Amino acid sequence: MVGRYILTMRVSAVVVISVLALAACSAKARAAGTQAQSAEQARPWIGVNIEEGTKGVRVSAVIEKTPAAKAGLTKGDEVLSLDGTVVKKPADLIAAVQSKGVGATVKLQVLRGGKTIDVALQLEARPDEVQLLQDVLLGKPAPDFSLPDSTGPTSAKLADLKGSVVVIDFFATWCGPCRASIPTVIGWQKKYAAKGLKIVSISSEEWADVAKFAKDQKLPYTVAADPKGAVLGDAYHIPAIPAMVVIDREGVVRHVDIGGGSKLDEAEAVFVPLLEKQ
Repeated sequence: MVGRYILTMRVSAVVVISVLALAACSAKARAAGTQAQSAEQARPWIGVNIEEGTKGVRVSAVIEKTPAAKAGLTKGDEVLSLDGTVVKKPADLIAAVQSKGVGATVKLQVLRGGKTIDVALQLEARPDEVQLLQDVLLGKPAPDFSLPDSTGPTSAKLADLKGSVVVIDFFATWCGPCRASIPTVIGWQKKYAAKGLKIVSISSEEWADVAKFAKDQKLPYTVAADPKGAVLGDAYHIPAIPAMVVIDREGVVRHVDIGGGSKLDEAEAVFVPLLEKQ
């Protein structure tokens, strides 16, 4: 498991989660009800993806319109401390952020380009996970990616799929709701592939595990491994799985959502009309 974390994540205890251990199954968290959701939204956040750095906690991605973006944090920055509390690991920074309240102004000591600088930012309440995804992705060009470890009928390089309607299915082999979605996704491949639909399922597990799963399940669509979380975490900021992203023929994201069941019907209702547009 790589040491990569997302400070956008919703978790029942402390907000600490690895991109390789995304709690699939965000449906359980949502089922807690409005009261629990309100409490979750009151949690402070910075809005960055982080990983272990050389001297502190490295920023691997900055999400748009977040406290981090507003304060000028950039990819590659290493956070050394928050309000004087030294942070060495992602869990340290997460705990330091969670110890503050929404609206608090904090000072980060940041290592950038070999120099230490101070960055002040105001913590905000973490947005709802679906709203966050829509703000980041919907109506915008889909972030490019290329995953060499893949199997299936099409490339796992987004640029090669230009001109097609693309469904990106973020999943994991151990995720129950992801497994439950497989028959529907297989049905899409059989019904819509000839009309121009390209399906790419992406897991943040190791390639050997993903390849074995694809073979055992006889998956007819493209399956790829993203073991460093570069696509799932840094590019698409997916906070939970299963998650579906629909991209039109021009490469623009037209739908993004988290969960299985009826969520699959909603994704299909979006991509079917897109297939009819040439």
